[in-house]
Amino acid sequence: MPKAAALSLATIELDPLRLVPPTGVVNLAEYSRFKYGDTAVAGHYGRYLADAIAPSLPASARVLVTASGYHAAPPAAAFLVPPLCRRLGELLPHAHVESFKVERSNVTNGDYATLSQAERYRALPKEALRVPADFDPTDALVVAVDDVRVSGVHESVMDAVLREAGAPHVLHGYVIDAFAAREHPELEAELNSAAVRSLDALIAVTRAPHFEPNSRLCKRVLQLSESEMHRFVRGVAPDLAAWVAAMAERDHLATVPAYREGAARYASLVPLGA
Repeated sequence: MPKAAALSLATIELDPLRLVPPTGVVNLAEYSRFKYGDTAVAGHYGRYLADAIAPSLPASARVLVTASGYHAAPPAAAFLVPPLCRRLGELLPHAHVESFKVERSNVTNGDYATLSQAERYRALPKEALRVPADFDPTDALVVAVDDVRVSGVHESVMDAVLREAGAPHVLHGYVIDAFAAREHPELEAELNSAAVRSLDALIAVTRAPHFEPNSRLCKRVLQLSESEMHRFVRGVAPDLAAWVAAMAERDHLATVPAYREGAARYASLVPLGA
């Protein structure tokens, strides 16, 4: 197995812009809902990624699985990990599969999906990611899953962190590989919002049977206008409204310029602990 390798469920091709395969396990509407918390879709993607990854793994491998680094509010990619681990366990009954969390100490100032490649490197310095103190990748294969690859910045930074921690092999798995569009990284924002452009669509996702809130939803709420923020708080379950307040506090979003005003406004609507 190579020191670093990658696979995906679908790819983006340019000229004309299209998702390949155009039908099958990934479509843009479901992908967009997944990015905002529809974990039924995350479950499908996680299992299909496991099906794609399993042939690359020895039958009795020790496999360590992680996703994008975070502190409190998990990214959408974190919800790929449990179904992927369960499916790998089914496919490789003699393997030892476990997950671990990469801690991230900073928050991107604004939507990472809208940033250029240079801005992404500045937003995600290697020093911002940290593996657990008991992380031991000796004789293990590390699988790092994410929702999309566009610029390759996250992959290269994650590789550096995992290699420095002793990981001999890293396999990256993506739902969508959009590396062909790396000169147009703003495409990622379009993929994310394909089916969740309006506030009504966002609220509808929160009412899905298998919804779990994530960091993208939290940050979007903090960037709503005052009237939209009122509509969101009135339109979602009280425990979700409280979750946004708690995550904004735990991730210190009030200290990040892009979210400072919205965090203060939200705190006035939903006081912490209310």
